[in-house]
Formats: sequence, C-alpha cells, structure tokens
Amino acid sequence: MFPNITKQGLNIAKIINGLNKTINIANQVIPLYIKAKPLITNATSKIDTLKTLLAPIPSSKPTIKKEEKIVSSSNNPIFFL
Repeated sequence: MFPNITKQGLNIAKIINGLNKTINIANQVIPLYIKAKPLITNATSKIDTLKTLLAPIPSSKPTIKKEEKIVSSSNNPIFFL
C-alpha cells in the first residue's frame, strides 16, 4: 500500500515534516473559511429574499360578476328587492 515507506523507513523527521505541512495548510484554510462563511450565509438569505420578491402576487382585485338578464315571457312588471 505504501511502498516508499516500507523501503525507506519511517522516521520521526518525516512524520514531523508531514505534520508541519498539514498544520501550515490548515492555518491558511481556516481563516479563509471563517471569512467566507458569513458571505455564503448572507448569499443564501439574499436568494431566499429574491425568491419571495419575484414570486407572483395573487390578484387582490375584486371579481366583477356579470349580471344575468332575466327573460320573462309575460308582460308583468319585475320587482327587485
């Protein structure tokens, strides 16, 4: 699995060197993550706000009903109450 380690041997200097590289990378990545996290959180909340603003607004206009004509076959007057 690790042929170079078994051939060359594993010593404390190689372990410390590998840990040092790992810690240096972590020291560079963690501040970037801390600075970028609020930006990502704000971006998602802004997208949600835009979705609500761009959502179709339901019509609040009252609907007007058409009056039906009453047809009567007689000549009697029609009284509306």
